[in-house]
Amino acid sequence: RYQSANAYLNWSPKLGDDHTFKALAGWNIEKQKYETLTIKREGFVTASKPSFGLMNGTTTDPTVGGYIWSYVGAFFRFNYGYKGKYLAEVSGRYDGSSKFPTNSKWGFFPSASVAWRVSEEPWMKWSEEWLDNFKIRLSAGSMGNGNVDPYSYTSEMTVVTASDIVLGGGLPSYTTVGSTVPVSLTWEKSTTYDLGLDLDFLNNRLSFSGDYYRRYTTDMYTASVALPAVYGTGSPKGNNAEMKTDGWELSLSWRDSFKLGGKPFDYSIKAMVWDNRTVVTKYENATRSLGTLKGYIQNGGSPSDFYEGMELGEIWGYRVEGLFRDQEDIDSHAEQSFLQTLDKVTRPGQVKFADLNQDGKIDRGAYTTADPGDLTVIGNETPRYCYGINLGFNWNGIGISTFWQG
Repeated sequence: RYQSANAYLNWSPKLGDDHTFKALAGWNIEKQKYETLTIKREGFVTASKPSFGLMNGTTTDPTVGGYIWSYVGAFFRFNYGYKGKYLAEVSGRYDGSSKFPTNSKWGFFPSASVAWRVSEEPWMKWSEEWLDNFKIRLSAGSMGNGNVDPYSYTSEMTVVTASDIVLGGGLPSYTTVGSTVPVSLTWEKSTTYDLGLDLDFLNNRLSFSGDYYRRYTTDMYTASVALPAVYGTGSPKGNNAEMKTDGWELSLSWRDSFKLGGKPFDYSIKAMVWDNRTVVTKYENATRSLGTLKGYIQNGGSPSDFYEGMELGEIWGYRVEGLFRDQEDIDSHAEQSFLQTLDKVTRPGQVKFADLNQDGKIDRGAYTTADPGDLTVIGNETPRYCYGINLGFNWNGIGISTFWQG
């Protein structure tokens, strides 16, 4: 069962011809409750009549489960404009979540932006015939992410109804060691700083928009420092990591209309391109281990563990420096027995791997960033320079809109 309620109030007082002001305030609440009860029995008496009363087989113990969580928050936004050329906005949210401990349930996430419409300045009159809008934007804002399991900060003990060991003539129930909990658990926060430019030309038919941004993600919900196996239970997740993203976005659009068959034919074309790179700036990995790779190491793979300074999506592998020319080339090259299970060197023409650390053998070292052996970053699986194209038209009640992305 999911329930939500929202309420908000808008206020737009009249402040004269030069000033505009809008205010919004609101409140919202969400609550979800999930319950499950499972009972199982085997052995149909009559297959066409599925009923617990018409079964003669074994019955399993009922399984009970479920969870409950709730959010509540208040938000506001204020907009101010002066003569349509100086614009400002301030907004914020104050949110609470039942998924966090009492001392860290609440988080405040503010945002602010300012804009200057240069095209509205008196000294820009010379361009009014072809320039409709020239706006410079600057903004900074934060958002909170509370998407964690409902009981991540509580230590849970699982009850097993019957053990495998006979005690006192029976199979007693028992419980496991309680799970560890994070030292602290609160909202993950993402803070973005953005510089933007908007241009409109030729009666708003031609438009350009560009943005450059930097985003800091802090208090990320990740695994804590690794614990030894003798500790008895796994390492808890908590607010343990941070990362930084730099990116940019550009878009160019053209929209116009002409008569076709005596009726207006409206069409639009918009092209976009964007890119970003993300680097881990904090992570609980003191040894800077690369973990294990997905797939064969020769084909490259992504580390299963993160480390400070890592670019998200990076692929590690061995660098190929060509093929063996002859037996002398094989004999004089670094020894590759570490890889023989996949690429045993038996003849000229086979792959030659680079001995990057110049130790006379090809291996993975200690499999850390300090000692990766001959492993190195050979690529990145994150898409770069993404683009999109919007095409659309409307005529005589017929419309088509398409979106292409790559």
